[in-house]
Amino acid sequence: RRIIMKLKCQYCSKSIEITRISEFQKDLYKDINKFFNKFGYSPSLQELGDKYEMTHTNILYHIEALIKAGYVERVPHKKKGYLPRVEV
Repeated sequence: RRIIMKLKCQYCSKSIEITRISEFQKDLYKDINKFFNKFGYSPSLQELGDKYEMTHTNILYHIEALIKAGYVERVPHKKKGYLPRVEV
């Protein structure tokens, strides 16, 4: 895991480490962030799956990668339980 930068979370001000992600994951993150900024909550796995013509399981795999890389934060016990953490 190669750290490419350290930033502060835009919601909780925690220090986070950002690691490299794929181009698809960057696009996915940008869509999640854009949706969140517009509506105030994250899109569902189904909505993302429909957009990218993928199953929600495949979308979840990429969201898990974004969580591990520090771009997305999991919100426990909540439907659509993930939030974008940083502006890219």
